[in-house]
Amino acid sequence: MRIHDPRSWRLPLAAILTTIMLAGVAPAAAADEAADLLMRMAEAMLSQAYEGTLVYEHGDHLESLAIVHGHIDGQEYERLRVLNGEPFEVIREGDKVTCVWPAERRMLEDQRPGDLPAPQPPRDLRSLPQHYAAELGGTARVAGREARILRIAGEDHYRYGYRMWIDRETGLLLRSDLVGRDDSVYERIMFTHIEPLDTVGRERFRPSLEGEQYSRQANPSADSTRLEDPEWETTGLPPGFRLVSHQNEAMPPHGEAVQHSVYTDGLASVSIFVEPAGTDAMPLRGLSRMGAVHAFGHEIDGHQVTAVGEVPAATVRQFGLGVQRR
Repeated sequence: MRIHDPRSWRLPLAAILTTIMLAGVAPAAAADEAADLLMRMAEAMLSQAYEGTLVYEHGDHLESLAIVHGHIDGQEYERLRVLNGEPFEVIREGDKVTCVWPAERRMLEDQRPGDLPAPQPPRDLRSLPQHYAAELGGTARVAGREARILRIAGEDHYRYGYRMWIDRETGLLLRSDLVGRDDSVYERIMFTHIEPLDTVGRERFRPSLEGEQYSRQANPSADSTRLEDPEWETTGLPPGFRLVSHQNEAMPPHGEAVQHSVYTDGLASVSIFVEPAGTDAMPLRGLSRMGAVHAFGHEIDGHQVTAVGEVPAATVRQFGLGVQRR
């Protein structure tokens, strides 16, 4: 499994959207206020129309992106355009995701499997995961707007924490820092400009170079098969993580069937890939890191096992070493 395969592109905004699932355990009054703030943010990020410019900092990389978001006929739409470096664009219409490489005149269309989207935002603080703690902070200005600060801490070394700046007027998330237990920042996403919109039309979600001659291809993983009795399983899971999906997917470039399992604690997630050894010319051995994303790979019983997730190194290592034949 190639970690940097174009199909595995993760939208920078996903780090923002996943914070709507954040967990919190705090004294009653603060917990109620934190819950109200999180649920307001969840609703705002999903339903409000807005456009803006944001920066995404991860590792030694700094990217600038333009975004427009809205709801049309009950369906969520979103378009992201990379503003620096090689042009790249991601357009989302419900579960359909289209990636556009203008320089290559190429489009990749993907339909996300129905059992893989992130869990819906919890509506009751008592139902939130128990391995995070929430603390309300003061106020600060982001993108010229007043925001309330909310801190989320992972209670062990298996998960990261967050600092979030939430717009007091609209509830939109203006900035999100992914932090370690020592408070070091692994990833930062921040709006430099954001403008709430009353309405937004479908024309805002068409490729910016529409009309050019593109080659189109569908993601082969769209034809993946859900596994009821997978050959491989993971034992000794870190506390709080649970299995949410087993799939067999045809992975590029070799096209061989790869078992793909997804685990989550309600916020963080880890993907496990198991494929026959030798299908990848450069298999991962040991730990690797790119920004906040860690990966761990090794070979077992003639198969390559790779664990990948936006989690600490200890988490992917424990997942990878826990894989065994069922």
